[in-house]
Amino acid sequence: MLNPVPTEETPKILKTLWAKSPAVPNQSGLGLLEHTFDVVKQVREYIRLYQKEIETAEFNMKRVLLYGALLHDLGKAHPSFQSQLRGGSRWGHRHEVLSLAFMGLLDVPAPEAGYLAAAIALHHKNWSNFVEGSGGSPCYFQSACSCAEHQTIRELVEGLPSDIIQAVRWLLASAESLILAATGERIAGYSVRHEPLSLEESIWQGLQHIESLIKGWERSNGPRRPRSVDEKAVYFGIIVRGLMISADHLASAKPTELDAGFSGTSQVLSAIQRSESELYPHQKAMLNHSGNAVMIAPTGLGKTEAALLWAAKQREEGSCGRILFLLPYRASMNAMATRFQRTFGEGSTSVVHGKSLLQMYLKLLEQEYSADEAVALAKQKESFARLNTSYIRVCSPYQLIRLFFDPKAYEAGIMTALNGQLVFDEIHAYEPAITARLLVTAKYLHEKFHARLLFMSATMPSHLLALLYEMFPDIRPPICPPDTMLAGIVKHRLSLFPSHSLSSESVEAMVNAARHGSVLVVVNTVNRAIELATLLREKVEDVVLIHSRFCGRDRVEKEAEISPRPGKILVATQVVEVSLDIDYDTGFFELAPFEALMQRLGRVNRKELKKIKRAALVYVFSSFENPTVSAYYPYTKEHLEQVLAVLRDFLAENAAGEISELKKMTLLDKTYPEALRDELTTEIRNVSIDFKQAFIQHVRPFGVKSYAEVQRLHQEWERFFDGYVVLPEILFEEAEQCQNILGLNQLMVPISGRLFNQMLRVGAVRWNNHFNVFTVSMPYNRRSGLELDRDWDYCK
Repeated sequence: MLNPVPTEETPKILKTLWAKSPAVPNQSGLGLLEHTFDVVKQVREYIRLYQKEIETAEFNMKRVLLYGALLHDLGKAHPSFQSQLRGGSRWGHRHEVLSLAFMGLLDVPAPEAGYLAAAIALHHKNWSNFVEGSGGSPCYFQSACSCAEHQTIRELVEGLPSDIIQAVRWLLASAESLILAATGERIAGYSVRHEPLSLEESIWQGLQHIESLIKGWERSNGPRRPRSVDEKAVYFGIIVRGLMISADHLASAKPTELDAGFSGTSQVLSAIQRSESELYPHQKAMLNHSGNAVMIAPTGLGKTEAALLWAAKQREEGSCGRILFLLPYRASMNAMATRFQRTFGEGSTSVVHGKSLLQMYLKLLEQEYSADEAVALAKQKESFARLNTSYIRVCSPYQLIRLFFDPKAYEAGIMTALNGQLVFDEIHAYEPAITARLLVTAKYLHEKFHARLLFMSATMPSHLLALLYEMFPDIRPPICPPDTMLAGIVKHRLSLFPSHSLSSESVEAMVNAARHGSVLVVVNTVNRAIELATLLREKVEDVVLIHSRFCGRDRVEKEAEISPRPGKILVATQVVEVSLDIDYDTGFFELAPFEALMQRLGRVNRKELKKIKRAALVYVFSSFENPTVSAYYPYTKEHLEQVLAVLRDFLAENAAGEISELKKMTLLDKTYPEALRDELTTEIRNVSIDFKQAFIQHVRPFGVKSYAEVQRLHQEWERFFDGYVVLPEILFEEAEQCQNILGLNQLMVPISGRLFNQMLRVGAVRWNNHFNVFTVSMPYNRRSGLELDRDWDYCK
């Protein structure tokens, strides 16, 4: 770090002020000046990371951010807040609004005033909180009223001593040299006013600056015509608030130097230990491709390496933000993050998903941290992951989509994608409603925040590819391996098994296959996976079961056991379909959409691409035990019957069942009935339009949405996410031993909304006031997970 501040000339009173209470009683709290300059230094890190974007502003954004950091918490100097930090009663006012008073000491140019005021006042609460008096904040601003009519502002400034004002005046007069000492940045500081300061009027003026900026975002074009939006002002507002929130949160956790990551393709080639001459043709094409892209390549042909080379190429051209890999399943996210950490170093990559905090907690417990230490460190690591400390982030698409349902500090989330590279892996794997929202979100981040996009998959149906072309006209035809290469790769021999997955014949076939190597079995529902694993364990010792209805503690253990070994049978649901680098010898799969089958095939005979000695045998079950409509869940009967018909036609022409990678691609579209293709296309288009009109078009910074609107968005998210967690009653004794909320969370089991509602109707789920969670009376054990009645064959 650079030269420390404060200096010897710093007024003594500033050195006595706290920013935060001590973590341990009877010790000193974090000093206000120390925290202030931690944030100043952290802002400088973000300025360095996003210098290109910051320099495009029509005002001096660098100065706004650095002065915003300098001023943002000075309102904590109020004696009542200092008393609160030392154990006194709660003050009841917002310190960041009081911080606005000190902006009155500066001569701020008009173009910067609104942004600076927002950087100071809105680094915690939303603008709507101060206008409505909601979210735990008093009402500080009503434009129809005068400053004198706001009792809350008079109460806010009451009791602030003059020596604090004089000390802040010294701080601001020394700002240029202090910022230079802390960051190495030379800026033209604001002039300091010498006239007496009216605290109330300064706060009022600061709030008026913010209101004026907000009102300037839109202007009327006359009756019945859409209002014009100042997109630049919105864009710069999002950056200012996003970086201020990020810097404040990160500096509060631990001031961190931000690694910009690799800057070119040569660094990636070195990291993956390849020369350009050793790359496959599609990898070379990605290495030289500028802009958005689609890549379609079979599993095991280096799509991930190609994506890294594509990202490096964009970074060579100035797209130097963060790299996001978005995947559909948690197991694949964890595996991908581990892979990148081994390639680029542990600090290079973070993983963010619904259970990443719990996963970090469990990992730390394994490293013999105490429960309290593990909680604190896990929360810190989770905060770091969400604040752009790593230059690669592996996450679920929900992390991006949720930005539009959670207006509180969403600007910091958008900073993750600013001028970044977004890699959407296996884009085909989502339900149409999720696909639609994801594509609209990607388009918004590309058009407004200059993110570059890569959609990649082992297989992609033509209707989805057509939608990508429609939404992203600059995307060229997909980058693929040459047909001659694909035609020569024959890794699998397909065979239709003349029974269902639970039949005695099927079980015996799996047992026999395990005598000759490792076996992967993928079925479509959790209940069938549990039942099949139970049948197999009667005959085979080495059987591992993985699905979504394990608690977090047991799921982590299961994910560590998915690698193949001779004689092992892994029974799984769709959680193993995407981006897992596992390689089994034989496969048994239930009928599924063809692209899902291809993903399952990609976990069998994955290696030895150049000299494959034999094609691995893969069986597809030709029926279900009880062939009702529900047996086909989560897919449709019409779709799976079409897949079965295509497989039968293929085997009629190819008795040996050997299928090349090229043939797989040509069969895909045949498995989609025309009516289904049209239905899926229409659904994605309609949801895209609705999502854009209801959410994307109304994105604005500073939290201007009303409290009621924020509550509505939260409810919309809950309906969209459709998920709950429950505590099995059999785990109550373990839950009593948990020392903290994360300890309890490791025992919670995720279930779908529809399953939750069905269990609720029959009384199997109830609220537990002792643990403050929903509990479930169904059986649970570490080998099988949460077991349900066979009729409740829901969810993956």
